Amino acid sequence: MKYERTAYADGGLASEAKDCSIRAVSVAACIDYSEAYRLFAVAGRKPKKSTQLHITSAVLGQLFPGVSYHTTFWGWEKNLNLARFIREHSTGHYVVHVSQHLIAICDGVVHDWNPKQYRRVFGYWQLC
Repeated sequence: MKYERTAYADGGLASEAKDCSIRAVSVAACIDYSEAYRLFAVAGRKPKKSTQLHITSAVLGQLFPGVSYHTTFWGWEKNLNLARFIREHSTGHYVVHVSQHLIAICDGVVHDWNPKQYRRVFGYWQLC
């Protein structure tokens, strides 16, 4: 499993906290952090607060009409870990929901700033 510790030019938002959803969408959607930040603010995200999944879904729906959240909590994917997710989704861009965190996976490479290799995948959005 390959990890990239992704650095961000945040346009003066260095004091931002709990912005994993913004960072993940920025990387997976190939847009600037400040543009992603603006989209999340318009969708209702409060500065320095955790982002609810419905807000992330709204932003991704605006960027990629028709994209939807795929839950892995039920069925055969119930215990899907990150390594297996990458093996089964080795191409494309994804925003992946792991325990209390969102990460970007682009063509099998995990883009994260707080990598933990063994995380359970709760769901994901496939962008392309």
